This record gives sequence, C-alpha cells and structure tokens, in this order.
Amino acid sequence: MGQITRFLIVGMMNTVVDLLLLNIMTLISAVKDGLGYSAQKACSAGIAIIFSYILNKHWSFKSSQPGSNYIEFSKFISISLISMAIQVTVATVMVSYIRPLFDMYGPFLTNAQLWVNIGGISGSLFSAISNFLGYKYIVFPRNARSTLEKTENATEPVR
Repeated sequence: MGQITRFLIVGMMNTVVDLLLLNIMTLISAVKDGLGYSAQKACSAGIAIIFSYILNKHWSFKSSQPGSNYIEFSKFISISLISMAIQVTVATVMVSYIRPLFDMYGPFLTNAQLWVNIGGISGSLFSAISNFLGYKYIVFPRNARSTLEKTENATEPVR
C-alpha cells in the first residue's frame, strides 16, 4: 500500500473522529453556526490532530527518527495549526454564509446539523493537500527523501 493511500485512509479516519466530536458538541450545545461553531470545530479538529499525528507518524510516513520526537511533533503541530485555520475558516463560511443561500430550497437543504457536516467535510478537503505536503516534506522529510531516492533509482537505466 502506498504512502498516499495510507495518508488518505488516516485522513478518512481522522475526519470520522473530527465529525463525531463536532456532532456531539453541536447537538449538546445546539450551536450550529457563527463563533460558537468555530470554537467547536477548532476543538474537534484539535483532538483529531493528535489522533492524526500518531497514525501518520507510525503508519503513513513510518517515521523512526530516534531522538527527534519533540522537533517532529512541533513541526507537525505547526503544519496542523495552519491546516486547522484553513479547516475552521472553510467550515465556518459554509455553515454561516453558504447555508443561508439555500433557504429557498426547503428545510432539507437548510438543516443545520446537515450543514455542520458539510462544513466539516469541506474544511477537511481543503486542508488535506496542505497537510500531506507539509507532513511529507517538512515533518517527516527523511522518509520523503528515501522515497524520492528509491523512485529516482528505479527509473535510472542499468549500465
């Protein structure tokens, strides 16, 4: 199984964790838009980031750099916070500004809980590319170099 496939599987699992927590918070609080939603989305994404670090480190990127856990985790958190800002912004725009545009189409398309999920998924999709590139080339670069070297060596003609 390739690295991108493993990353996508972890991303899907991460999205399930994020959405599960987000739905629990929005159902309990009944807050489904605005700043309250942004805070709940940031909280659910933050917990999902820790879940993501563990799986991406040990499975997606198979990082085994000894003695670099603090530096690696710091880089991971930095990339993830940038990504989380993208996620929360996109999700909040979806639930607070895009959902009202669907008011004329009836109650199903304006269901607030449905839009909590549409916003969450939209935010995750927008941040997936920046996450993959940041994790691969900044957080776990040794693995990126070794993968690149293997690819380059495999394409060199035999002399």
